[in-house]
Amino acid sequence: MNSVKLFALSAVPALGLLTGTMIAQLPQGAPPPTKQEIAIMEAALKYNADPNSTLYQTHDPELIKQGDTYYLFPTGCRVSSSEDLINWKFAYDIFPEPQSWVTPDMVGADRPTWGGQAGGGFGPPPAAVASTRGADAPAAGGPPRRRGGCGAPEIQLVNGTYYLFYNVTAFARNTSAIGVATNKTLDPASTDFKWVDHGMVVQSIPNRDMWNALDANLVMDRGQGWLVFGSFWGGIKMVKLAPDLLSLAKPEEWYAVASQPRTYQLDDTDPGDGTIEGAFIYKHIQYFYLFASVDYCCRGLNSDYKVIVGRSRFVNGPYVDRDGKLMSRGGGTLVAAGDEHWAGVGHNSAYTMSGKSIIVMHGYDKRDNGRSKLIIRELKWDRSDWPSIVLSPDLIPTPAVACKSPAAIKAAR
Repeated sequence: MNSVKLFALSAVPALGLLTGTMIAQLPQGAPPPTKQEIAIMEAALKYNADPNSTLYQTHDPELIKQGDTYYLFPTGCRVSSSEDLINWKFAYDIFPEPQSWVTPDMVGADRPTWGGQAGGGFGPPPAAVASTRGADAPAAGGPPRRRGGCGAPEIQLVNGTYYLFYNVTAFARNTSAIGVATNKTLDPASTDFKWVDHGMVVQSIPNRDMWNALDANLVMDRGQGWLVFGSFWGGIKMVKLAPDLLSLAKPEEWYAVASQPRTYQLDDTDPGDGTIEGAFIYKHIQYFYLFASVDYCCRGLNSDYKVIVGRSRFVNGPYVDRDGKLMSRGGGTLVAAGDEHWAGVGHNSAYTMSGKSIIVMHGYDKRDNGRSKLIIRELKWDRSDWPSIVLSPDLIPTPAVACKSPAAIKAAR
């Protein structure tokens, strides 16, 4: 099987490439990208950075590649596919029926769902099967669909098996849970194609937990799996997984890896003002880089989502920003923020692909009434191995802002 997750994220032995495990960077002996792969990536980066391009509508996107096909996994888990990272078509719905383990208290008994997110969601409707560069999904909301759902999916290939971590939740509540499903292939035409749901991995419960089981990210370090997750409340957590990657290791091993300041007086059931979520860890050379999103998504033109980053030599931290401030104490170096074209950008993933480091995220398009669009950009690395991007090449860059933390930007306003 010629399958790889765009060489994403994890630090694993070189043998991982041979067994299908996805990795953050090319190990010694790995084949270099082909001319065709390089050409596809160059064309995709050029197209996605062109302000005149029609970008695909999506939310919380993750990418993975099997053979010559790229698959896009968004909130809702209504998967799309592409041969060139430009033209996308609807491929399949991972969960056409509700998951049996999801209970009403998790998703909110009073809230309809579309594609798995209470009160709204994204991804093409079932009838949208034609190839398109534009949006074939509702801008927000849509007709009530079903209970259960599949939010903010994380897809990785580990030793020949695809692992999909996803969340179910009641919006703005930490009644959330993270589930996991597996498959042998992403190709719906294959006889081996079958998503098997293994149920819940971890759950957050109001008034018990000051964290939220949302936005999962799987990290493989030297064969050991870790689950990174969190949204608002106490921030981003990390927990050790059992060898099968389907449950937590025993005894449990937890870490607090990132947070933003939260008003102490708020009730425990309130998401609070410690706005951080969408964690994703990416290995580049000698460091693990922890990306996260701060401020607010999902508000269209009023969104002010931003991407921050810190790094550590160890997968479980501590992660520090460029100024040496701990991410667990509110640190984070700004990577991407809104500009004249984008109201806000965030919920990113990062990969090494076709000889380049890339970042994938969604942004709220000011040129299209704040609709959420797919953004793919190259990650540039300076001499100190800190990443940056050019969000809108046609606009005059402001390097001074790129070095500031979100707190410094707020203080300057």
